[in-house]
Amino acid sequence: PQSMRRTILTRALQDNGGARRHYGIFAYSRRANQLVLEETLSLDQLTGKGLFDFLQPFAEKAWLWYRGCQTGQLPAPTPRKSGTKPRLGRAEP
Repeated sequence: PQSMRRTILTRALQDNGGARRHYGIFAYSRRANQLVLEETLSLDQLTGKGLFDFLQPFAEKAWLWYRGCQTGQLPAPTPRKSGTKPRLGRAEP
């Protein structure tokens, strides 16, 4: 339903400002009508170890949100670190 979609999007945007935000940010893709989790890595992170260190928590976050969207039990937003600003999603419209 529409209210669940609004709840998911609101919670995802809250999560963008939380402590786990460096493991992906959420955006909404109107074209695909989907919530998207994305991240941009720097060139120095594109090593075997760098990718492994990033992908494990990224995949865990994606799985928690996938299951949460299916069951309606979304992960609690993580508190924002002081002095940081929320990041907005960058998905294509």
